[in-house]
Amino acid sequence: MKSIFKKLIPHFIIRYRHNCILEKQRKRFRKSGKELLFLVDDILKNENIPYWLNYGTLLGAYRDHDFIPYDYDLDIGLYLDDYEKIIPIMEKNGLKLKNQFRYNGWNNPENIAYRFEWNNAYIDFNFYKIENHRVSTYMPIFLDTEQYYVGNRGRILAEYNSHPFEAIGELSFLGRNFPVPLNTEEYIIANYGLDYKTPIKDFDYRTVVTNLINYSFEEKPSFLENYY
Repeated sequence: MKSIFKKLIPHFIIRYRHNCILEKQRKRFRKSGKELLFLVDDILKNENIPYWLNYGTLLGAYRDHDFIPYDYDLDIGLYLDDYEKIIPIMEKNGLKLKNQFRYNGWNNPENIAYRFEWNNAYIDFNFYKIENHRVSTYMPIFLDTEQYYVGNRGRILAEYNSHPFEAIGELSFLGRNFPVPLNTEEYIIANYGLDYKTPIKDFDYRTVVTNLINYSFEEKPSFLENYY
């Protein structure tokens, strides 16, 4: 019994630290999230780079007409062709690169994602290929709970998914018009299921998404880089 207890202690410590980190991020997000979203919207529109609200940010805008109360970052989607422009543009405007994800190789990745920080709030940039009325990207699977927050370059696993996508439309949110997938509800259902109107704090998209493909590191060697 004692040996089982000793094995469980590290798990609870890691879980507790993970929850503390997320709650800290939520507080910072509630303070600066709106300003950050407006700033990125201004930057990308000024640079003529198309994007759309994505994941939890899109769900909150469409369902709640506000940020989801328990969300802790912003999410946007962009076309993969534009990924090389983003780092210099964002850094020029005061955003700091926090994380970089490279899927299927570091030097010549098949896909990529960034996380930026501004005034202690985070925004994730996910890049998509578009083909046959669908967009596709990769998502990370971390090898341990701490990997997202500490350490330098490390290995991650790649998870591929795709969503129906017609074009970019507009949605009024927080007093201005933001770009969203034109088929907004269909896009949200693909990510959150038919019951997306019911808020779930600890939602796991893997319970509803049916178009996921998981890869081993040998199949698609993928990496996370933490910058500070």
